[in-house]
Amino acid sequence: MDDSSNSPSRRALLAAGLGAGSVALSVATAGTADAMLTVNWSQTDWRFCGQCYCLVRLGDAKNRCSLGSRTHWLIGWNFRLDYTKDYGPHAGETPHKQSAWLRCSYCAVLYYKDFGGSCPGRAGAVHKTTVPFVQFLVPHDVNPVPRDRQSRWRFCTKCSAMYFDGYAPDRGVCRGNGTLGHAPAGNVFQLPIYHY
Repeated sequence: MDDSSNSPSRRALLAAGLGAGSVALSVATAGTADAMLTVNWSQTDWRFCGQCYCLVRLGDAKNRCSLGSRTHWLIGWNFRLDYTKDYGPHAGETPHKQSAWLRCSYCAVLYYKDFGGSCPGRAGAVHKTTVPFVQFLVPHDVNPVPRDRQSRWRFCTKCSAMYFDGYAPDRGVCRGNGTLGHAPAGNVFQLPIYHY
């Protein structure tokens, strides 16, 4: 039996806008009748801030930590996150990857766009991402946790940022919750480790 009907055609890949670039690519197919093409890119250099405990990627974003007027103190692992260039609501989500995560242009943290949160770079106003933006797809609740991932990353209900909850009861510094630290809720995220 020929299995080629389950694979995306060359034309489908070209129509998706794939070129020769330095992006990682993952292609998923689902069944013969309803084959689905999902294209994801990835971005490295996401780091842990040893002061606020948030997931941060500096790049061209402003470097503002929740700890007073300080800049982020990046330490530890370098993480890689997949993303989609589709701007639709929750584009690219799967049962174990949550979409709608953006990088704030004012404080450089990864935040959940469905809740504005509290941004230290905007004096407590909601996080903001300047266009063009991409939606990051963050893996969660995979058991057992794959060896190349760090678990215990959580969503904070007060500031909307992704933060590391592995030092609980110490939960870092949260702009929306002061000295009480971040307030965890929802999924337990497992970030892919790029290198140390």
